Amino acid sequence: MRLFVNSEYIIMRPKDKILVDSEIYRDYTVMSGIFKVTKIDTSNNCIDLMIIKFSDRIQLKSNNTYSYVLQALTQSKILGSYTKYNIQDIILS
Repeated sequence: MRLFVNSEYIIMRPKDKILVDSEIYRDYTVMSGIFKVTKIDTSNNCIDLMIIKFSDRIQLKSNNTYSYVLQALTQSKILGSYTKYNIQDIILS
């Protein structure tokens, strides 16, 4: 179970799954470094903790610029609500 800072934030740990676009059912996970959402690789080295704000914009590894529905998943349970994002570069402060 994950702790919430408030209703707009969710705390993600390494290798937590994110379901991108509920019609396509592609899984992604948060990686270290420049804070992108990329395809899951269980051998990667992730940061220990990351906070995602639902209003933040994310960039997929793909160069496509579609809008996606983002749902945070942990152990097949949906945490929090979902929202649409434009796929663009972001900087998290």
